[in-house]
Amino acid sequence: MDHGDSHLGPPVRLALIPTATPTPLAHRPSIRLPLLALALATVAIGVAASPLIASAVASIVLAAAGVAVAIAAAVAVRASRRPRPKAPTVEVAPTCLVVDRESIHLARPDCTPERLVSLTPGFGFALLTTADRSHLVVAMTTAKGMFCVGSDVGPIEQRRFDLLMPHAVTMSRDELTMATRSPLGDNLLVDSTSLLRIIDVLIQADATSLGRYMLTDSQGREVLLDRDRLTTPRGTIRLDQPFEWRALRFREGGGVMDAEFQGTWIRQGMQELVLVSLLTGDVRNSIHDIKEPSIGLDALLRQDIRLADGPRCPPPPFDQRIAVDRLFMLPLRRALDGAHFETRDSIPGGASLG
Repeated sequence: MDHGDSHLGPPVRLALIPTATPTPLAHRPSIRLPLLALALATVAIGVAASPLIASAVASIVLAAAGVAVAIAAAVAVRASRRPRPKAPTVEVAPTCLVVDRESIHLARPDCTPERLVSLTPGFGFALLTTADRSHLVVAMTTAKGMFCVGSDVGPIEQRRFDLLMPHAVTMSRDELTMATRSPLGDNLLVDSTSLLRIIDVLIQADATSLGRYMLTDSQGREVLLDRDRLTTPRGTIRLDQPFEWRALRFREGGGVMDAEFQGTWIRQGMQELVLVSLLTGDVRNSIHDIKEPSIGLDALLRQDIRLADGPRCPPPPFDQRIAVDRLFMLPLRRALDGAHFETRDSIPGGASLG
């Protein structure tokens, strides 16, 4: 991909991969009921006329009726042995993503385009992938929300993504499937060439956007990872200075309200906070997608498996918690881990994780 030219051309229209829906077969009237009615009528006429039949003409009429029934039966058997035509498929009219320097729209046929995400005044994005690297998702974030679009990546196409895959964080396949489903049920999937064009447009618009995560907590407050700073409502963590962090999980609630959470505890100086979200699908469940696990477990996948794991701990204090979208918990941990500062091997028990 060439990122030297900062000028973005006209809007790019990228078709979503269409779904195929079967068209019902045209109604073919059944000949079984008319055939049965004809046979019963013939029998009834014969029974009713039998005391009165005394002439050859009447006998000929009945014989002719019997021949007609036999011919109709033969036609019915022959028709039933004909192979039924296969149901044709009709492609749904293409729905497109329209990508330009300011936004991404969803354009449905005969509908006003719907804005999915605005790229101004700022945005960031993460790359997410399955353990076997056969599916790649671009997860864009802005101050107003998130948008995901994905693509299947076949074995032959994977070389085209060699420079991008080291930046992709491993997620479970189910998690990525849910992420690329729009609120109206659209599967936001494009072909691999189109996904590369989207990434190219994003990097041309902002060369530092990959790895920037613009999130909000449960109260709509900013949670921003940008270069070497993690800005949260409870303070700023400098990733270029020593800090401690640790992954954890905990349960909370009871009965039908019982839920399992994941957390990332961080402490720097006097600041202490815990990023929390509902537990995501386990990355390790996706390893079975790899046909040869002993060969396929590359260093980045092993790193993500390690980062996704965490010991069970008591629930952290509420005044330390910061809720984040669970899709970004592992990317945030990848960024913390890449800072190469101290990681705690254990977390003291009790009310505080410090």
